[in-house]
Order: sequence, then structure tokens, then C-alpha cells
Amino acid sequence: NMPPTEERIRLEVEMLATILTNPRLMATALHFFSSNWMEIWTDPKRQAIAEAALDLHKAGRPPDELSVAIELRRRGDVETAKEVTDFARQSTAPVLFEARVTALWEETELSRSRNLMIRSSDLLESGRINDFWRFTEEHSFKKAPLHLAANMQQTTMDLIETTEERMTNQNEFSGIPTGFPELDKAMSGIQYGTLNLM
Repeated sequence: NMPPTEERIRLEVEMLATILTNPRLMATALHFFSSNWMEIWTDPKRQAIAEAALDLHKAGRPPDELSVAIELRRRGDVETAKEVTDFARQSTAPVLFEARVTALWEETELSRSRNLMIRSSDLLESGRINDFWRFTEEHSFKKAPLHLAANMQQTTMDLIETTEERMTNQNEFSGIPTGFPELDKAMSGIQYGTLNLM
């Protein structure tokens, strides 16, 4: 495992701190991380805070800063409980929360994919083919949250619509002008994503 980047640490801290100051956002975070909530934390103290917040949420209690500190004390983690208030001061605006969670989710998936690739390569290089197949079956990549898939689908639909519009509106000039009027008329300019040799 590679050490976490400064950006990764900042995202973890801001997301968890924002949950402590806005406990209703816990449900949004769990929507992204669902079953791997405890795997995303790269520091034992953040992991302890996240676990206490999750347990409070599951019990139907808000995982606010005071409740999490009390829960940590109840568990005997007095040192981390003392730091919860300072930790919560690193909260960001709730309006930025989903963007932070999305960025952390993407970073987590990249890191997870990287680690899976390294482990898979090690198994193949050592000639352990059966272990490799078993490993890949056990660690298949999880699907993206539904709203990310919907965004990807919308982007694809927009691209298809734009392409169809360009194809049907032959009179419109849609590309970059070449400086040769006859060529521009024939090609409608140089189109994005194409290779043109002259």
C-alpha cells in the first residue's frame, strides 16, 4: 500500500469533520461508501471517529461532535475523544460536501484498484494462476453509486444528441475553420476528436 497523499488526508478530514458538524450528511456519505465505510480511513484516529459515527447513525442517533466524543469515551478511547472538537473545526461548508465525498470516493476506488492490480500482478508473476482467478473473483470492483452512473449516462446522451444535431444541420458550421472556404464547406470545419490529414 502506498502512503496517502496530502489531498487524500484533507478529503478524509473535511468529510468526517463536516459530518460531525452536520450529522444529517452521514446518510449521503454512506450512500457512496456503504459496505466499505471502515476501509476508507488511512489514520487510526479518523477510523475510530468514523466507526463511532457509524454506530451512532445505525442506532438512530445523530453522529454529532458531542455524541461521537461521548461514544469514544465510552469505548475507552479518551485520547481521540479529547481531539474530536478540534477535529470538527476542520469542517467545510455543507454545500461542498457531496463534491468532497465524490472526490474521496474516486480517490478510494483509484487506490483500491491500484492495490488490486499490484496484488494480481504478484500472483501472476509467481505463477499462482488459480490463486489469481480466485482473488479476482473475490475482489471484483464494486459498482458506482447510482447518481454517478446517471451522470455518465446523461453525458453520453448529451454527446449523442450533439453529434446527431451536427449530422442533421449540414448548413451549420460546427467545427474550427481551416481558412479554406471549400474545405470548410465540405467538412463543416475541423471537428473535435478527429484526425485530419491534408
